[in-house]
Formats: sequence, structure tokens, C-alpha cells
Amino acid sequence: MRADETAEAIEKGKYRVLVAPLGELPPEEALKGFVEAVRERERRLWPWSHNPKIYSLEVNPKDPADVLRALLERVRGREGIRFRQLAGEPRSREDIVVSALTVVGVHGNRSAYIVHYGRARVDHRGRFPYGPFEVLEFLSGEEEVDEQLDFLEEMFLRRYPPLREFPVSTFVEAAKVGQVVFPIDLTGHAPCVLIGETTLPLLRRGYQSALLWPLPWERIARADEEALVRVLRKRTLLDSLPAKTARNLLRGKGDPKEVERVAAMAQPSGL
Repeated sequence: MRADETAEAIEKGKYRVLVAPLGELPPEEALKGFVEAVRERERRLWPWSHNPKIYSLEVNPKDPADVLRALLERVRGREGIRFRQLAGEPRSREDIVVSALTVVGVHGNRSAYIVHYGRARVDHRGRFPYGPFEVLEFLSGEEEVDEQLDFLEEMFLRRYPPLREFPVSTFVEAAKVGQVVFPIDLTGHAPCVLIGETTLPLLRRGYQSALLWPLPWERIARADEEALVRVLRKRTLLDSLPAKTARNLLRGKGDPKEVERVAAMAQPSGL
């Protein structure tokens, strides 16, 4: 699905933005209108009742209010961004439009919650075509959400000062593996890695000039150690870094200063 189609699909859905004291949930009464809107849209058996993921919520799958409350509890927190998405599955090959319920918690100095319901065509693999970060990015212009994102970004940059020199993205989260930090931006991608005081763009190789090629957070979350070793050695300026050195960094060992030296040596070559 193209970016404009994704935005249109999100826009056509129903959503609410709710704010609560940090770490607390919004009152149930504030969600009543949203739940009724979902019920009105569905007017049939709750589409997630046959999805195995719903049983981990330990709720009545036919009641949207119960499902929403359970998802909100999962994204409750006191810092950073948490999210859950529960999407229907096609009942047949002809059933290519399914529903999804997305909940995002943005926790800065307060907790802002996005609840979104939408329907869209699944992709060729039968998967829902947009995820929580697309919903978050689309609704980031909402004042309550924007305030918390600004707070998170400033807190993030105070924690990782070298990223101030990488103004391409709005960073809101981080996936940390050992001494390697993958900063996640508002689109759900890591455009660079941070090791010690060194920021290294993630590049796509094979071109005359290196192109920034951000890594989706899902790939980072699913990647095993060897996959991340390949990322450091093939997608950054550290292509001369021994595999053992990269592996040690991912295990929390090694010397980040070595990365700084290798990166400094690589810069004049134009790589």
C-alpha cells in the first residue's frame, strides 16, 4: 500500500486521543463514544473472535469495550511509546478487507493515548497494511500527542546527546542491544546506530553514493545476533570491523572508542 493510500485508510477510520496523568488510564466514560462508533461500523460478529491473539487478552472477544480496555492496559506506562494492534484475519480468499484496532500510548510528562479503528485491504500475504507507527505518525499533529512527542524527543536527546548532530529524524524511542543503540524515529525506523559517542547512518550499499536506508523497528526486534552483526558490518561505515568486534559490542562488551577510530578513518575515503 502506497503512503497516500495508507494515510487515506487511516483517515477514514475512527479515532480518539485521550490524555491522563502519567502512568494512568483514561476514564472509561471518555471511550464510550468511540466504542459505540466501532459497534456501529461492525454490525456483525466481532471480527477478532477467531484470531488466536485475542485469547492472550483474557477478555470476551465479542465485546469491543472489553478488548479496548485490555489493549489500553497493555500500552500503559511511565516513559516512552507502547503500542498494540489487533487485526482481523481474512475468513476466505474473497474476504480481503478486514478491521483493525490500534492503541498507542505516548508517555512523556503525561500519558496520551491514541485509539484507532480502521478497515483496509490486506496485502498479498494476508496482512493488515499499516501498523501502529503509521497511525502514530498520521495523528502526531494532534496537540495532545505532539506535546508528549516533543517531551520524549528532548528527553531522548538529553540521554543520547550525539544524536543532536543527526537532525534528519524525530527520535522517540530506542532499541538497545548491548552497547549498540538503534534510535527509532516517528516513522518506526532506525536511520542510524549510536555506539558510544559515534553516530553511524544506516546505508544501502551498491550505489555510487551511499544512500540512507533506515531499518524498520520490526526487523530489529526480530533479528538475531548474527543478523545485527551483518547490519553493523555491511550497512554502516564499519565494513572493516571484524565480526568478533561487532558481536562483542552487541553483547555489551568491547570498546566503543574502537568504533570511533574506525569511523574517523573511513570518513576521508568518501565511503
